[in-house]
Amino acid sequence: MILGIRVMLGKSTQKFIVIFMSLNIVGCSFLNVSNGKIDHSEKKWQAAGVKDYRYSFVVASLSQDVKCETSREGIDVEVRDGRVAKFGNCGINDDNATQFGSVDAMFNTLRKMKSDKPKSIKVIFHEKYGFPESIDVNYSRWFTDHRVQYYVKDFVIE
Repeated sequence: MILGIRVMLGKSTQKFIVIFMSLNIVGCSFLNVSNGKIDHSEKKWQAAGVKDYRYSFVVASLSQDVKCETSREGIDVEVRDGRVAKFGNCGINDDNATQFGSVDAMFNTLRKMKSDKPKSIKVIFHEKYGFPESIDVNYSRWFTDHRVQYYVKDFVIE
């Protein structure tokens, strides 16, 4: 039966299927965010000169307890003069606050994540200001609970 299907498919279709299957097996690591894209987005952020802002930081993961959350979804973050002023109900020196408590910290954390060589890391940057709106990190190709997603929501310049 497989031979019958192979005969019905053209050579270009067969090649496409082989490439598609190979990429799925490899884990599509070519989709990772590039250092150049990170650098470009960080320069865009720095050029905007934003120093006072706030946002809601959301962590989505099956295996990670999210600390610092306030009563509503996400962690309320406030930045004054480029420094963390508030990070949910945690102190500003908490590990999460030093990693995600400002846009500058997020760029540093993003580079650190890349250096840890996860199976995939995908980032969506804000079109105008360049900050990471979404970071999707998958540390294992085989386990779904090794995936962590971070979102910056309700970003407001003050």
